[in-house]
Amino acid sequence: MQLGVGEVVRIFGLTSDKGRELNGREATVLTVGDRCHVELAGGDAVSVRNCNLVRAGEYDSDDGWNVGRVAKRQRTEPGSAS
Repeated sequence: MQLGVGEVVRIFGLTSDKGRELNGREATVLTVGDRCHVELAGGDAVSVRNCNLVRAGEYDSDDGWNVGRVAKRQRTEPGSAS
């Protein structure tokens, strides 16, 4: 999945204490790469691995984190053909 600057994403699958606080939060992509810099609603910017982001529209709140579907989805590296 190729994310673009300005896209709204949702953070999921983080396991550290600080990361778990970010799970489920929406953010706007500032930079794209293996680690994306994203801006949270309050204006704080954090760095999150690309594989822990999903487009906000792909998040299904009725199905929890939808980790099964999202984790199985093929990921593409930035700059590679999709």
